[in-house]
Amino acid sequence: IVNVLYGIAAECAKLTSLIQEQDSIGRFSEHQHKNSCLDLRMMIDSLKNSSSENITKHIHLDDFVRWVGSTFPNIPNIIKSFVRLALSRVMKRRDKELFLPYVGCPSTAFRTPAISKDEEKSSLFFDIRNLTSPPLLPLSFSPILFSLACMSPKLTGKWNRIYSSEADGFSFNRLHVCLKGYSGPTIILIRDADGGGIFGAYTSSQWKDSTKFFGTNDCFLFTLHPTVKLIRPRKGPSIKDQQNYMYLNHSGFRNKQPRGMGFGGNLSSFRLFITESFENCTANSWDSVFEPQNLLSQEWETKFDVRDLEVWAIGDDAVFVKAIEERAKQRDISEATTRNAALVDKKQFIDDIQNSITGSKIFHHREEAQGRHEFS
Repeated sequence: IVNVLYGIAAECAKLTSLIQEQDSIGRFSEHQHKNSCLDLRMMIDSLKNSSSENITKHIHLDDFVRWVGSTFPNIPNIIKSFVRLALSRVMKRRDKELFLPYVGCPSTAFRTPAISKDEEKSSLFFDIRNLTSPPLLPLSFSPILFSLACMSPKLTGKWNRIYSSEADGFSFNRLHVCLKGYSGPTIILIRDADGGGIFGAYTSSQWKDSTKFFGTNDCFLFTLHPTVKLIRPRKGPSIKDQQNYMYLNHSGFRNKQPRGMGFGGNLSSFRLFITESFENCTANSWDSVFEPQNLLSQEWETKFDVRDLEVWAIGDDAVFVKAIEERAKQRDISEATTRNAALVDKKQFIDDIQNSITGSKIFHHREEAQGRHEFS
């Protein structure tokens, strides 16, 4: 089932390029189609684990429907997009205008994330050269990207990388600079150093430096290896800490709050927390904000060191440019605030010195006057 869905998604991309008269992006060869299951084993294991019984070849329809609804709610749009694109292609061949793909119904469009060729070569997570299948397809058909696209339509479209631990180094200052003020949707991908598990978080909220939690429920956590899980915000009556979606604090040494990036939980026990050193990070299996699921590959582990980390901005060029401009604006505001604070501190320092000198002179004159009075 997973292999067929993967193949249909590839044909959707092929049809889109033909209809829009773009360069062909390729299609599955017979050999690649047979072996793509090896690269989709995380999705396949997820489907097996969702079954109410031990399965070998068959799975109950109820289990499949439940699996789609809980982990991959965007899968039905693969079929819808294929039918729509196929009809568009037929009508285009007959020189008739039916409709353009996705126009008027973007919610039914299935598109794998699009990544530039320069970024695909240096990605720590999506390098198609590391796949089992022959590299006949572009990076957009990385099984990891396909899994993410099946989780939510919000993860489809163009991706731009704004931070990479390999390119930018394990620097929390650099990570903070890349995130602070960015207003567009972002996805964070993490690989832990011990178990090799891949997991992360998505959010549509703007990043800011704060000693408190912020953000909205338009976010979720996920795992991609060794199995795929979608971990949504909890629903139901509001309870304490349930609004603790995101956290980014660069000034922990001054305000005595945790310095790092986090999701869920509270300031004393985050659901997911990346420390400033990228070591001894936290990944808990339960909190009051997100649904209970393990993030790390070993169920009993809650601490990990980061092996790889990337942050990707999601959205078309207009969304990306606007978010970058907002980040630059917020950066200018922060720098102006810092400069003004420095000027105030300098002025206060000078005033304190002058007051100290003046006070000393007054005290000295007072002593002299007192001495003359006693002499007389």
